[in-house]
Amino acid sequence: MLVLCACSMWSVFVLSSLDITSVDRLEAADKAPEKPAEAVSAPQSAKGLPPLQDADDVVDPFVPKTPRTEEEIKKIESAGWYMAGRVLEARNDFTGALAAYKKAADLNPRSVEVYRSLIPLAYSLNQPNEALKYAMIAIDLDPDDYQLMHRLSAQLASEQKIADAVTILEKAFQSKRLQHDSADYVNINRDLAFLYEQTGQMELAADRFETVFDALTNPLKYHLDSEQRDILLKDALQTYEHIGDVFLKAKRTDLAIAAFKKAGAVGGKKATNLSYNLAQVYRQSQKPEEALAELENYFSAQLQSKGKGAYQLLADLLADLNRSDELIPELESLIEKDTFNQPLQHFLAAQYVEAGKLVEAEALYKKSLKDDTSDSESFAGLAGVYRRQQKPNELLGVLSKAIQSREGQELLQQELAEVVKDSALLDSLFQAGLDAARAEEPALDFGGSLILAELASEAKRTENAVEFYRYAIQARSDRAAVLYEKLGSYLLESEEFAEAVKIYQEAINHPELSNVRANFQYSLSRALELNGQTDEAVAAIREAQKTIDHPLLTYQEAWIFYHARQWDKAIPIFQKVIAQFSDGKPLAEDSKRLLRGSQMSLSNIYVQMGDIRKGEEVLETIYAEEPDDISVNNDLGYLYADQGKNLEQAEEMIRKAVAADPENAAYLDSLGWVLFKLGKYEEAHTHLEKASSLPGGGDATIWEHLGDCQSKLGKDDDAKSSWQKALDDAKKETHPDEKLLKRLHEKLPAAN
Repeated sequence: MLVLCACSMWSVFVLSSLDITSVDRLEAADKAPEKPAEAVSAPQSAKGLPPLQDADDVVDPFVPKTPRTEEEIKKIESAGWYMAGRVLEARNDFTGALAAYKKAADLNPRSVEVYRSLIPLAYSLNQPNEALKYAMIAIDLDPDDYQLMHRLSAQLASEQKIADAVTILEKAFQSKRLQHDSADYVNINRDLAFLYEQTGQMELAADRFETVFDALTNPLKYHLDSEQRDILLKDALQTYEHIGDVFLKAKRTDLAIAAFKKAGAVGGKKATNLSYNLAQVYRQSQKPEEALAELENYFSAQLQSKGKGAYQLLADLLADLNRSDELIPELESLIEKDTFNQPLQHFLAAQYVEAGKLVEAEALYKKSLKDDTSDSESFAGLAGVYRRQQKPNELLGVLSKAIQSREGQELLQQELAEVVKDSALLDSLFQAGLDAARAEEPALDFGGSLILAELASEAKRTENAVEFYRYAIQARSDRAAVLYEKLGSYLLESEEFAEAVKIYQEAINHPELSNVRANFQYSLSRALELNGQTDEAVAAIREAQKTIDHPLLTYQEAWIFYHARQWDKAIPIFQKVIAQFSDGKPLAEDSKRLLRGSQMSLSNIYVQMGDIRKGEEVLETIYAEEPDDISVNNDLGYLYADQGKNLEQAEEMIRKAVAADPENAAYLDSLGWVLFKLGKYEEAHTHLEKASSLPGGGDATIWEHLGDCQSKLGKDDDAKSSWQKALDDAKKETHPDEKLLKRLHEKLPAAN
């Protein structure tokens, strides 16, 4: 794994090239006392400058034979600003230095040195996007500056922008100035290898590691001194093993063997994985017997460093030799010699389960739990045993234990999916939970309640989900807020709006949740509005606003009126939210989302009210600020297309949205519609047909557009069918679009 420190790359400024005498002069000038007033008003010669002393000749001003061009003057001014930036930077006035460098760059945009100073300074001032912009300009000006590209790639990698890091480092690798017998060349190969690994390009990673391995073997060939070699081999054993593993994955067997043997040589007694690694190589070389012999050496040492991977390799080798029937006996033999080997216990127990030996598997998992009562894998394994044995009480017991750790939750995912598929087992499991909860001495704990609630939610058993979530809340009142929110979210997603209202109201009245009451009033307002109770929704959100003054609550009030199509009430509140973020200050992401949501909603309101131009103006404002905003590109492009104007621009904008999200039904509909308006009916049909088939694509507008396109292509029966589908869907809407209904009624008789 490539771990690079961004600060080490960018915080070191190269001061050796700075003209110290120039800086001294500038600083001296800053500190020099002002001249006396009489010196300023000294008489001047008619021809030139005043003499420096009384006996001196008059100094005529220098007039160049060829006056400087405007470009030359700008370069001189740029140099001045650049030097000022260096002085300010030396004085730790980094903001002032950045401003000076920017002026230098504006005056001389082809000065690569200015950008080299701007890059680290922008990073140090937490302006990564600006730094990246300057770096790309510098690279364009000097495409062979491999050192800058290497540092930039490291920075991008540290920000997890791996694809960009690869692109930049590949350019560095191709630099004409990069000597192939240098330490820089080796380091770039190493970093490229790590990046290729992260992107799954093992062949390319192996290519680059070949150079690194060669350099480690022949350091003089690359002029590596002892310090540079020590840096490459900071952990020699791990380094050689890692390189060998990459060679193995790239099927470069001889190199893999060489690297693993190097690991063995440098690791000594610590090189415990050599036999395992060689076993992998021999298997890849189709030498299973030799591989088994090496693996036996690993097992004889009772090593566990490779975990279950070693036993899986044994299973693979025996399968290669058509001896899979020997696997369980071989594992049983190993466990007799290595009784407390937990990975071996887990692997053998899993083999018992696959072979239907459930009693043996149960015994082995229980033995592991006896040695380690927090063994999540054994709890999850027992869940698989009891599921197969149809033992709901035992299954509930181990599920409630496994879910208490993050590891257990991850291990249970597959088992829970299988339980949900088994309706009879699910019924008996819920009954076991209810029996335990309703017993004279209730025995259903928090873990059991929660796992049953999650299973009920997944199986869409709403009544069970509500009941078991309530049991979980009773068991752990300190988790009540999270559990109420999970249950409420499930009910909203299931469109059980009335039930969601009850749950959120219950949370608001819970005595231990008074500190988060406003949060649940917010959620309640959404549930009420979706349940058709607009007045109650407004009352709920206004109650929340009495406690907390936050733009999100203001936005929510606007959304309620928006959803209820009470445009005149929604507009001023959305405008209020927008005004809160109009002071020009940089916005945090959550604030930006609120602003954009308000603007987009406001635009849609104007369109719904028939004021298309006003709706466009809102979107055009956003587009001017963020021309790459995908939603704005789609929505504004669609408005243009629907009116038949700016069609080429609209197509370009909508294609940008589709490129970013090619499975978005709304974006595909927009693209189909603009192509329809351009008369490209065949291409339009392709996108509209796909849009109608996608999840979320069952929209009346999409079906209408598809029908219009089919009609243009002479597919009259298909057009009639699509228009009918659009009409049926439009009628089901809570607030049917009367204009759409009228258009469809006009089209359908014409199709007969």
